[in-house]
Amino acid sequence: MAQTVRDLGGIDILVNNAQTSSLGSILDVTDEAFTACWESGPLAAFRLMKACHPHLRPGSVIINLGSSTSVNPLPAGRGVYAAAKAATATLSRVAASEWGPEGIRVLTVLPAATSPSAEAWREANPAEYQRSMSSIPLRRLGDAEREIGPVVAFLCGPAAAYVTGTTIAVDGGQAYLR
Repeated sequence: MAQTVRDLGGIDILVNNAQTSSLGSILDVTDEAFTACWESGPLAAFRLMKACHPHLRPGSVIINLGSSTSVNPLPAGRGVYAAAKAATATLSRVAASEWGPEGIRVLTVLPAATSPSAEAWREANPAEYQRSMSSIPLRRLGDAEREIGPVVAFLCGPAAAYVTGTTIAVDGGQAYLR
Protein backbone atom coordinates (compact mmCIF):
# COMPACT_ATOMS: atom_id res chain seq x y z
CA MET A 1 0.00 0.00 0.00
CA ALA A 2 2.80 2.41 0.85
CA GLN A 3 4.34 1.98 -2.61
CA THR A 4 0.96 2.47 -4.32
CA VAL A 5 0.37 5.68 -2.38
CA ARG A 6 3.92 6.84 -3.06
CA ASP A 7 3.72 6.09 -6.80
CA LEU A 8 0.12 7.17 -7.44
CA GLY A 9 -0.55 9.71 -4.71
CA GLY A 10 -3.49 7.84 -3.24
CA ILE A 11 -5.87 4.95 -3.76
CA ASP A 12 -8.78 5.25 -6.16
CA ILE A 13 -10.04 1.66 -6.26
CA LEU A 14 -9.97 -1.15 -3.73
CA VAL A 15 -11.41 -4.55 -4.64
CA ASN A 16 -11.62 -7.09 -1.82
CA ASN A 17 -11.92 -10.47 -3.53
CA ALA A 18 -10.00 -13.03 -1.47
CA GLN A 19 -12.00 -15.49 0.62
CA THR A 20 -11.48 -18.98 1.96
CA SER A 21 -14.52 -21.22 1.70
CA SER A 22 -15.72 -23.32 4.59
CA LEU A 23 -18.07 -25.87 3.06
CA GLY A 24 -20.12 -28.43 4.91
CA SER A 25 -22.96 -28.51 7.38
CA ILE A 26 -22.66 -26.41 10.51
CA LEU A 27 -21.92 -29.57 12.49
CA ASP A 28 -19.15 -30.56 10.07
CA VAL A 29 -17.31 -27.22 9.88
CA THR A 30 -14.49 -27.04 12.42
CA ASP A 31 -13.75 -23.98 14.52
CA GLU A 32 -10.51 -23.60 12.58
CA ALA A 33 -12.29 -23.63 9.20
CA PHE A 34 -14.92 -21.20 10.51
CA THR A 35 -12.22 -18.84 11.77
CA ALA A 36 -10.27 -19.06 8.49
CA CYS A 37 -13.41 -18.19 6.53
CA TRP A 38 -14.17 -15.14 8.67
CA GLU A 39 -10.55 -13.98 8.86
CA SER A 40 -10.04 -14.20 5.10
CA GLY A 41 -13.41 -12.58 4.30
CA PRO A 42 -15.07 -9.89 6.39
CA LEU A 43 -12.18 -9.37 8.80
CA ALA A 44 -9.64 -9.01 5.96
CA ALA A 45 -11.96 -6.61 4.09
CA PHE A 46 -12.51 -4.62 7.29
CA ARG A 47 -8.77 -4.33 7.94
CA LEU A 48 -7.86 -3.38 4.37
CA MET A 49 -10.68 -0.83 4.12
CA LYS A 50 -9.49 0.82 7.34
CA ALA A 51 -5.86 0.78 6.21
CA CYS A 52 -6.75 2.32 2.85
CA HIS A 53 -9.17 4.92 4.19
CA PRO A 54 -6.56 7.63 4.91
CA HIS A 55 -5.40 7.33 1.28
CA LEU A 56 -8.81 7.29 -0.40
CA ARG A 57 -9.87 10.44 -2.21
CA PRO A 58 -13.26 11.81 -3.21
CA GLY A 59 -14.39 9.63 -6.10
CA SER A 60 -12.65 6.53 -4.74
CA VAL A 61 -14.60 3.29 -4.76
CA ILE A 62 -14.41 0.08 -2.77
CA ILE A 63 -15.88 -3.09 -4.23
CA ASN A 64 -16.31 -5.99 -1.83
CA LEU A 65 -17.06 -9.33 -3.45
CA GLY A 66 -19.90 -11.15 -1.78
CA SER A 67 -21.79 -14.24 -2.91
CA SER A 68 -25.31 -15.08 -4.00
CA THR A 69 -25.03 -17.79 -1.36
CA SER A 70 -25.52 -15.05 1.25
CA VAL A 71 -29.04 -14.32 -0.02
CA ASN A 72 -29.92 -17.93 -0.82
CA PRO A 73 -32.88 -18.93 1.36
CA LEU A 74 -31.35 -22.36 1.97
CA PRO A 75 -27.56 -22.37 1.51
CA ALA A 76 -27.24 -26.02 2.56
CA GLY A 77 -23.62 -27.05 2.95
CA ARG A 78 -22.44 -23.45 2.59
CA GLY A 79 -23.87 -21.79 5.69
CA VAL A 80 -20.61 -20.58 7.21
CA TYR A 81 -19.43 -19.18 3.87
CA ALA A 82 -22.84 -17.55 3.31
CA ALA A 83 -22.73 -15.96 6.76
CA ALA A 84 -19.25 -14.54 6.13
CA LYS A 85 -20.35 -13.09 2.79
CA ALA A 86 -23.48 -11.60 4.38
CA ALA A 87 -21.24 -9.92 6.96
CA THR A 88 -19.12 -8.49 4.14
CA ALA A 89 -22.23 -7.02 2.49
CA THR A 90 -23.34 -5.45 5.76
CA LEU A 91 -19.87 -3.99 6.29
CA SER A 92 -20.07 -2.48 2.80
CA ARG A 93 -23.44 -0.81 3.46
CA VAL A 94 -22.18 0.66 6.72
CA ALA A 95 -18.97 1.96 5.13
CA ALA A 96 -20.98 3.48 2.25
CA SER A 97 -23.10 5.36 4.79
CA GLU A 98 -20.16 6.51 6.92
CA TRP A 99 -17.77 7.39 4.09
CA GLY A 100 -20.26 8.68 1.52
CA PRO A 101 -19.97 12.27 2.80
CA GLU A 102 -16.25 12.04 1.96
CA GLY A 103 -17.09 11.09 -1.63
CA ILE A 104 -16.07 7.45 -1.15
CA ARG A 105 -18.41 4.86 -2.65
CA VAL A 106 -18.67 1.28 -1.34
CA LEU A 107 -20.51 -1.54 -3.09
CA THR A 108 -20.94 -5.28 -2.87
CA VAL A 109 -20.93 -7.44 -5.99
CA LEU A 110 -22.37 -10.95 -5.82
CA PRO A 111 -20.62 -12.93 -8.56
CA ALA A 112 -21.40 -16.47 -9.54
CA ALA A 113 -18.28 -17.32 -11.47
CA THR A 114 -16.15 -20.24 -12.43
CA SER A 115 -13.18 -20.63 -10.11
CA PRO A 116 -10.98 -23.33 -8.62
CA SER A 117 -13.26 -23.30 -5.57
CA ALA A 118 -16.36 -23.81 -7.73
CA GLU A 119 -14.67 -26.68 -9.55
CA ALA A 120 -13.69 -28.32 -6.25
CA TRP A 121 -17.30 -27.95 -5.06
CA ARG A 122 -18.58 -29.50 -8.31
CA GLU A 123 -16.26 -32.47 -7.94
CA ALA A 124 -16.98 -33.00 -4.24
CA ASN A 125 -20.77 -32.50 -4.43
CA PRO A 126 -21.99 -33.14 -7.99
CA ALA A 127 -25.68 -33.43 -7.07
CA GLU A 128 -25.63 -30.22 -5.01
CA TYR A 129 -23.70 -28.47 -7.78
CA GLN A 130 -26.29 -29.50 -10.38
CA ARG A 131 -29.12 -28.36 -8.09
CA SER A 132 -27.42 -25.01 -7.77
CA MET A 133 -26.88 -24.70 -11.53
CA SER A 134 -30.58 -25.44 -12.08
CA SER A 135 -31.41 -22.48 -9.79
CA ILE A 136 -29.55 -20.10 -12.11
CA PRO A 137 -31.87 -18.93 -14.88
CA LEU A 138 -28.93 -18.89 -17.32
CA ARG A 139 -27.98 -22.43 -16.11
CA ARG A 140 -24.25 -21.74 -15.81
CA LEU A 141 -21.59 -19.89 -13.89
CA GLY A 142 -20.19 -16.71 -15.38
CA ASP A 143 -16.69 -16.15 -16.66
CA ALA A 144 -14.81 -13.99 -14.17
CA GLU A 145 -12.80 -12.13 -16.78
CA ARG A 146 -15.40 -11.67 -19.53
CA GLU A 147 -18.61 -11.31 -17.51
CA ILE A 148 -17.87 -10.31 -13.91
CA GLY A 149 -14.82 -8.09 -14.35
CA PRO A 150 -16.46 -5.66 -16.80
CA VAL A 151 -19.32 -5.04 -14.35
CA VAL A 152 -16.82 -4.31 -11.58
CA ALA A 153 -14.91 -1.99 -13.95
CA PHE A 154 -18.17 -0.17 -14.79
CA LEU A 155 -18.95 0.29 -11.10
CA CYS A 156 -15.52 1.85 -10.60
CA GLY A 157 -16.02 4.30 -13.46
CA PRO A 158 -17.70 7.70 -13.82
CA ALA A 159 -20.96 6.29 -15.24
CA ALA A 160 -21.62 4.70 -11.83
CA ALA A 161 -20.59 7.75 -9.78
CA TYR A 162 -24.01 7.89 -8.10
CA VAL A 163 -24.12 4.20 -7.14
CA THR A 164 -23.15 3.32 -3.59
CA GLY A 165 -24.28 1.30 -0.60
CA THR A 166 -25.98 -1.36 -2.67
CA THR A 167 -25.47 -4.97 -3.62
CA ILE A 168 -25.35 -5.91 -7.29
CA ALA A 169 -25.78 -9.53 -8.31
CA VAL A 170 -23.80 -10.66 -11.35
CA ASP A 171 -24.94 -14.24 -11.12
CA GLY A 172 -27.12 -15.17 -14.05
CA GLY A 173 -30.24 -14.22 -12.11
CA GLN A 174 -29.74 -16.64 -9.21
CA ALA A 175 -29.79 -14.28 -6.22
CA TYR A 176 -33.11 -12.58 -6.53
CA LEU A 177 -35.13 -14.77 -8.87
CA ARG A 178 -35.87 -17.64 -6.50
